Amino acid sequence: MTSEFTKAKNWRLARGWSLADLADRTGYSRSSIVWFERGTTPRGTPIDEFSWYRYRKICASVDAGLKDEQFQW
Repeated sequence: MTSEFTKAKNWRLARGWSLADLADRTGYSRSSIVWFERGTTPRGTPIDEFSWYRYRKICASVDAGLKDEQFQW
């Protein structure tokens, strides 16, 4: 079974995006994206489920082409 962090990196690479490209699109720093793609925090602990949930949702909105100005409460 493919790990969540491997899926995250493969998703980015399949779109031809650099770390900087994804950072610009999501608002996450390049270093944060690196940690997600490694599956651990800088301290070496696994990334928690809620952080993964938020990251997946933001990446999904980027993938769908949604922009801040398109979102309405």
